[in-house]
Amino acid sequence: MTIIKQKAVVSERHAENVRHYLNGKDAVMRDCWNMVSLDRWYMQMAKVRKDFGHDKASRAGAKNTLMYHQVLAFLPEECSVNGGKMTPQLCMDFAMEYLGKRYPHQQVAIALHEESDESGKRFAVHMAINRSDLMTG
Repeated sequence: MTIIKQKAVVSERHAENVRHYLNGKDAVMRDCWNMVSLDRWYMQMAKVRKDFGHDKASRAGAKNTLMYHQVLAFLPEECSVNGGKMTPQLCMDFAMEYLGKRYPHQQVAIALHEESDESGKRFAVHMAINRSDLMTG
C-alpha cells in the first residue's frame, strides 16, 4: 500500500525548498498537471495565487498557505528496484491518476525520486499542489 504524506507550505523559505527539491538533479522523472510548462511551474503557481488573491493571508496575523507538499511513497517491496512491479513510469502514471481524481482543477508540479531508508530503496512521488482551484478560485 502506498503511503501519503502532506504538509502545508506556509513560508516563502519552505516554498523555495520544495521548488529546489522538485527541480533538483536527483529527480528520476518530472511532470506537471494543469500547467503550460514544467520549467516555469513555480512562477505559474504564484501568478494564479495572485490572480485569485491567495498570495497573502486572509486575516491579519494568520499564516498563508501557498501550496501543499504531498508525497506518494511506495513501499519498498512494491518497487522495481527491489523486484516489485512498480517502475518509475508506473509510479508516475499512478500519481497522474491520483491527481485526476483528487485535484482535477489544481496546478501540480511532480517529481519522482528514488529514496532509501532503514526499510530499503523505494520510489516516492513528490508533488507541489497549488492551493488555488482553477475552476472555483
